[in-house]
Amino acid sequence: MEKWVAVPVSRRWSNQVGVARLGFDPTVSSHFYLFEFQLDLAETEDEDGDSHENDDKDGYVLGVGIYSSQNRAWTHMQSGWSSEIVVTDDFKSIFVNGKLYVVASMLAIGVVDVEGNNWRIIDFPSSEEYSFFLDAAPGYLCF
Repeated sequence: MEKWVAVPVSRRWSNQVGVARLGFDPTVSSHFYLFEFQLDLAETEDEDGDSHENDDKDGYVLGVGIYSSQNRAWTHMQSGWSSEIVVTDDFKSIFVNGKLYVVASMLAIGVVDVEGNNWRIIDFPSSEEYSFFLDAAPGYLCF
C-alpha cells in the first residue's frame, strides 16, 4: 500500500535558506527523517543597496531542524559540533544506523543523530590532493 505524507514547513531562526537531506533506511523502518541545516551565509549588497546571498561563500551550520515521519513533528536545535562545520548545497551525505554523516568542506565529517542529541566530528588526514567516496553497506559507513 502506497502512502503519501505532507511534511509541514519548518520554522527557522534564520532567514537563510536551509540545506536539506533525507535520512531513510528501509531495512530498519518505513519511517524517514528530514534534516534541514540552517546556514550562516554572508550577504552582499549590490549598487542599488539590495541584499543578496554571496554565492562564493559557504555557510557555517548554525543548527538543524529534524522532521520525524513517525512523530510527524519538527525538532530544532543549535549546532552541537565543537567547531564551525561548513557545508554547501552539493555536500555529500549518507544515513547509517540512525545518524546522518555529512562531508564538510574542511576535511571532516559531521555526524548528528535523528534526535539531535549526539553530535560528532570525524577528522580525516589532510592532503593537497584528495578524493574519496562516502557510502554504506548494511549497518556500516564506508569511506
